[in-house]
Amino acid sequence: MLKRFIQLLFLGFFLCLLFLSWTKSGLVYGTLIRLWYTRPGAPAVEKLVERVESQPVSSVSYLRESAALYLAFPENRDVKLLYSRSLIRQGANLATALSILHNMANEYPADKDVLNELMNAMYEEGFYSDLVNFVETYKGSVDDPSIMKIYGISLYKVNKFEKSLVQLYSVMRISEKDIEAAYYTALCYEKLGDERPQKKNEYFKKSMFYIEMSKSYNGFKTSDYIRIMRKAGRSDAIDRFLRGEL
Repeated sequence: MLKRFIQLLFLGFFLCLLFLSWTKSGLVYGTLIRLWYTRPGAPAVEKLVERVESQPVSSVSYLRESAALYLAFPENRDVKLLYSRSLIRQGANLATALSILHNMANEYPADKDVLNELMNAMYEEGFYSDLVNFVETYKGSVDDPSIMKIYGISLYKVNKFEKSLVQLYSVMRISEKDIEAAYYTALCYEKLGDERPQKKNEYFKKSMFYIEMSKSYNGFKTSDYIRIMRKAGRSDAIDRFLRGEL
């Protein structure tokens, strides 16, 4: 009887070790997670996503639970978006997040949530060239003003000033008071004036107009204002600006 008990105890211990070793495998772990989330009586995927999204994005459980859901439901649109967002917000693995979002953008070209998440992530990380290349090969449409604006600014960052102006003007047609778009419009005209001496007076005047419009922009730089005004021959405006009269 004792011998039988020892054998069962040893077998149980061995099975526990085997189970623990299996869980080191992503495939086995993912299978266990899927079984847990698809067990009888388990909440629907939509409810699980809502529960995770209700948590602070900075919490450890936000990333952990979104990763678990992704292992269980790797093809679900909401889960993929949630997992990508959690990786981006916590700076955990940006490359993985961008890869998932790129694939989703190709799979759902009309899905604005996916497009916004992807382009905002590339913009915030300073991947301006990648963002421009993505839009140029994108199968859907880019028509949201906030996304058009970061596309326009990204074009400026990669020295495509005329294309940048097209996007920024489109944004300002929709929202005349978009001072960030006005600021980068001023910078575009300045660059074009430098590149085309024969039209520099025209471009520097336009640059001056838009830099004046954007003085309340949070990213406004005094050095940009002074440089543009100097190129436009407005030393009087520089003096008044420095005296705080403008």
